[in-house]
Amino acid sequence: MGAFIGLLGTAAVIVGLINLFRPVQRLGIHTRKAGAIVLAVGVVLFAAGVALTPEEEPAQQTAVATPAPAQADTQPRTRESEPEPVIPLEEQELTEDVVRELAGMKDIAEVKVLGLEGERIVHVYYPLGSVWDEDHGLRRAADLALDVFEGVFRHPEVVEVVTYAQGEFTDQYGKTTTENAVRITWSRETADQVDWDGFRKLAAGEPERVYNLAESYAFHAGFYRGIENKRGLSVTGGK
Repeated sequence: MGAFIGLLGTAAVIVGLINLFRPVQRLGIHTRKAGAIVLAVGVVLFAAGVALTPEEEPAQQTAVATPAPAQADTQPRTRESEPEPVIPLEEQELTEDVVRELAGMKDIAEVKVLGLEGERIVHVYYPLGSVWDEDHGLRRAADLALDVFEGVFRHPEVVEVVTYAQGEFTDQYGKTTTENAVRITWSRETADQVDWDGFRKLAAGEPERVYNLAESYAFHAGFYRGIENKRGLSVTGGK
């Protein structure tokens, strides 16, 4: 409504101005006076139109959520646990458990670590296991001893290793006991000169080589009597 009144006022103002500046005599009416009246009415109408025209509301702004600045993490970070460094067996303190690991045998019956620090003498006891006869037992005792020697001599403190392959023996009265069937002793000096892979190939056909390099060896008397091919070995011996 206000816009329409304002439009009429604007038209009246224009007409009034024209009549003021270009007056003519029409039908006995002097247009200058009429123009002044029309101009005044136009001004009033224009002012009224402006007053009645509603003000435009400002465009509604869409609120945009501004993300809050990331807060600094003030909580202390928990340091992830790092795995414990693995110390090689040959660098660990020479305990019975370390000897068992070095020997690589699961059925070791007993381990003794003797001697002073840096000059350890290790005794390892284990079952000879199932054998066909005493000749097979001689060969098997040599193979098992080599396994122990190669593993345990990896530790630098070991100067001597004594192996005991044990078996069950029944006396004349029927009493069965576990005794040492074969004992073999090697020294560090001997072990350091051996090429283990090459020597194993030799000993596979000639097990007496393991006994001949020993500082000492000994067979159980009853076990020794049952050996048919004694391979030049006596009941006790050594280098």
